[in-house]
Amino acid sequence: MSNQFFETARPADPWATLFMNEFNVVETCDDVNSTVDAYISMLRRVKGSSGMLEGICLESHFTKPNIPFVRATLDKLATLGMPIWLTEANYLEGVLREGFSHPSVNGITLWTAIHPYANLKVRVS
Repeated sequence: MSNQFFETARPADPWATLFMNEFNVVETCDDVNSTVDAYISMLRRVKGSSGMLEGICLESHFTKPNIPFVRATLDKLATLGMPIWLTEANYLEGVLREGFSHPSVNGITLWTAIHPYANLKVRVS
């Protein structure tokens, strides 16, 4: 199914960078359906069959982040050699520090940073 989305998106905007976004991969290790290993398998399958996948996104809705788990997840995903974005990140200092300091994280999209309905994009150089 994911390939169909990429095959539709590419002709609509040939210059767009195509990412896959997933939830609960970086937030918790309690969700057995959203593990980093399962996400890596999905990413490899989509990239291998369509060749269009160019980046990794991780929804980042945290209540209490486990920073060593965040770091380990980012390190494991970085082995795929694609840029990583943290999306919908809660404004939590530890999560932002990990994201900004990780060499494979190219950007962070904040969730409710200033205004309850805000969605600000912060680009990491």
